[in-house]
Amino acid sequence: MQITEANKTRFYVLSAAPLRDGELPRAVFAATCEGSRIDDIIVALRESGLEMVALHDRPEGSALGSYRFVIEAEDPSGVTQAQIDAMSAVEGVRFLGRFPVAEK
Repeated sequence: MQITEANKTRFYVLSAAPLRDGELPRAVFAATCEGSRIDDIIVALRESGLEMVALHDRPEGSALGSYRFVIEAEDPSGVTQAQIDAMSAVEGVRFLGRFPVAEK
């Protein structure tokens, strides 16, 4: 039973099959940093032309105040390599992959 109809469960389907660039409007990045640095990462995301869709955080466990973030971002016209490079240049951020969106 869910409390609200807005709740959604996210599933990521992994595949080795290549997709065309136009089919890849979303990207996922992972970041490990102090919780206070997430603002800098969100600003960099926006400056790269991406819009944040979801942000998931978990304590990193090795140091007080350090977190692991999973950031899902979107560009409806397709996430470009330049956007990926811009985000990957941010300290502590790494690119995990691009994917199409499918809702059921």
